[in-house]
Formats: sequence, structure tokens, C-alpha cells
Amino acid sequence: MRVRRALAYTIDRGPILEYLWRGFARPAASILPTQSWAYAPRRAAVQPRSERARQMLDDAGYRAVHGVRFHLTIEDFDR
Repeated sequence: MRVRRALAYTIDRGPILEYLWRGFARPAASILPTQSWAYAPRRAAVQPRSERARQMLDDAGYRAVHGVRFHLTIEDFDR
């Protein structure tokens, strides 16, 4: 959970959405759309905070070694 939250802090979703959707999308603050009866507006979206993310990764045991904390591998399931 800490690593997932730390990764969420490292990503600034605004520029990604602007590039991909050219201003026709907004960053989500929930898995539910704002039109849903179960949407909770009091929960704010995670804002990018790289220093907080670094501390969380350190606390989770993922300290940077030569500038690298860990590697992510994406499997190709179509093989």
C-alpha cells in the first residue's frame, strides 16, 4: 500500500491527460464518476509530492542505489 501511494505521489496526471486528451478530460479523484450517487467529493485527488514519495519509498525499504529504487517489469500476456 505504501509503495502504491508513493507512486501515486510521483505522477503528475494533469500534463499526461492534457497530452493524450487535449483538454477533454480531468484527473480522477475517485474510481467513481462525479455523477455517481456514491461519489464522495470530500476525498481530494492525490497531488504530486515527490519529496513525500521519496520518504515513503525509503520507509518501505526501497532506498535508491545509484539512483535506482526498483525495476518494473511489464509482461506481454498475448504470447
